[in-house]
This record gives sequence, structure tokens and C-alpha cells, in this order.
Amino acid sequence: TDERSEVATKRAGSQGSQTRNMKHLILSALCLSAPSSGFAPTGRGPDRRTSSATAPLGMEGAPRDRSRFEGMQREPTAQDISVMDDMITKMASAPAYELPNAVSKAIRVVSSPRFFLRIAERADAETDPDEKERLSALADNLVTTIQAVVSMTEDNLDERAKDVEKIVKAASEPDSGEFLVPLSVERVDAMRAEVEALDEADLNEGFLSTVDSWMNKAHQDGMDGMVEIMQKALQIYAGTVISRARVQLQ
Repeated sequence: TDERSEVATKRAGSQGSQTRNMKHLILSALCLSAPSSGFAPTGRGPDRRTSSATAPLGMEGAPRDRSRFEGMQREPTAQDISVMDDMITKMASAPAYELPNAVSKAIRVVSSPRFFLRIAERADAETDPDEKERLSALADNLVTTIQAVVSMTEDNLDERAKDVEKIVKAASEPDSGEFLVPLSVERVDAMRAEVEALDEADLNEGFLSTVDSWMNKAHQDGMDGMVEIMQKALQIYAGTVISRARVQLQ
């Protein structure tokens, strides 16, 4: 009787520890899902210190958009739960080195607090101690993996912001640094040269998100001229990507 009591006490202590760990992981997920995570486009523009002519851009003070990590705010449907369960089962069984790729493809869902809550619900309902431990390990690994993916994404956006800044500067007059709209042929050619100088890998979603963020900020500030410049940047981007695709097909 004493031995059974001791085993039961140890098991209860272990389950209590797992529950505390799961709560900690859920709190970590809530922190990751906060708008301050920085995953949304930064909206930063050219440094005000570059020149007085570039100061009107003022992109660096742009408010961040809603975080893409906010995930599922509404109550999940039965279908949502089914999808999450399928993802949880596959991730729990997959090798750890496959997690980064899986997380990147479903970052909005995987990083949502509701996803971690679902892992906790399944762990609480699980009677198999091995499966319970597997679910707890999955939640732990997900927090670390999400942090790494977010960090990589932020670095990518910072690099794309520098690229966009070069393109915007190319639109300014070389002598005065002013932006004269409509742009002259020379300024458009200078912008095109900057875009074409970028590697194919740099003209990605991060690049588009940065341009879109700057353009929205310019629109909100009533800077119609800057909006036109950003639209021209998008047109040049599209033309460059299409031209490169045609070359690859030949």
C-alpha cells in the first residue's frame, strides 16, 4: 500500500510538473504572438540623418501593423481543431530537424496561443505517459523553433528595408536630393538599375512587404509623390521578375 501511494505521489508530481511546464510554454506563445514580435513589416524608411532632402520620408516612425502571429482570435471550429490535431500529431512524430520547415509553412497557426492550448488539452487528456511526454517535448521545441524563425524573418526584413532605401534614393535628384514627381527617365532608369542589381533571392515576399508598408505609410501621411515612387518601384520589380523568368524558360 505504501509503495502504491509513493508511486501515485510521484506520478502526480510528474503530471503537476508537466502541467506547469505547459502553462509556461503557453505564456511563451502569448509573448510570441504579441504585436511587438516584429514579424510584421517594419515600415522603416531611409534614415533621417542621410540628408535633409530625404527627411520627409519619415518612414522610421511608422506604426507596426498587426502582428501576423496573432493567429486565431475567434473560437476554433471543429474543423479548425481537426486541422490542429493533425498538425500536432505529425509534428510530434517528426524528427526535430524537420520542425523549422514545418513551422515556417504554418507560422500563423503554429505560433498562435490556441495551438499551444490544444497541445495542452491533448496532453491533459492523454493516458499514455510516453505520448504525454512527447506532446510536452513538442511544445518546448516549438517555442525554440518559432523564436528562431521569427529572428530569421526579422533579419530578412531589415535587409530588404536597406534594399528598398537604395531604390528610393535612386529616385531622388543627384544634385539636390529632392524627389521630383513625375520621375524623369533618368531617375526611373536609376531605380531600375538598383532593382536589377539585387539577387533573385532578395526579390522575395519580404521585399514586397517592405515596399507595401512604406507605400501605406506615405499614403497615410498624404505624401502622394512618395506613393507614386513606391508604385514605380513595384512596377520595376514586376518587370524585373518577369524578365528573369523568361530568360530561365529559354
